[in-house]
Amino acid sequence: MSNEREFRRLYKILEEQGTSLRDRVEAVVEINAQEAASEAKRLAPKFDGILQKGIRVVAEPELNSDRVISRSVISEADHSPYVEFGTRTRFKAPPEWTAFASQFKGRTGVLGISAYERIKRWGLAKGFDMNGIRNLYFNIMRYGIHPQPFMYPAFKKQTRKLAQDLRKLLG
Repeated sequence: MSNEREFRRLYKILEEQGTSLRDRVEAVVEINAQEAASEAKRLAPKFDGILQKGIRVVAEPELNSDRVISRSVISEADHSPYVEFGTRTRFKAPPEWTAFASQFKGRTGVLGISAYERIKRWGLAKGFDMNGIRNLYFNIMRYGIHPQPFMYPAFKKQTRKLAQDLRKLLG
């Protein structure tokens, strides 16, 4: 059974059984969102901890009405999509996220620290001299970086677990 069909069935049961079941479903959704955030933090590259610190669960109040239960796992670091999907010639997005990922393809000038400064900090920490850092920077600007997915694998894993948990709850 598809997840969409499963969620429609859940919505019908929620309408029939009232608030107590809805509260339990909301708890299951919250727990799964927190687990997805933990998994994304575990999978995120660990150089300076910026990616891990920016991953969190948000509940959008306008969506959490009496009809919708929603949680989002977000990564607030400005370079998150570039790490997740790669850049330039190495850009690669999963089919389900192509439309979302495409908004970052070809963008330049992310907020915050410049790409050169980020690469320089990483290169110095890894023992590169300034000439090596410059070469690395030009290589990245020409070819891009390989994707290092952390949000998508967490999303896929937790989506399956959420469906199992909801099936279990609904019997």
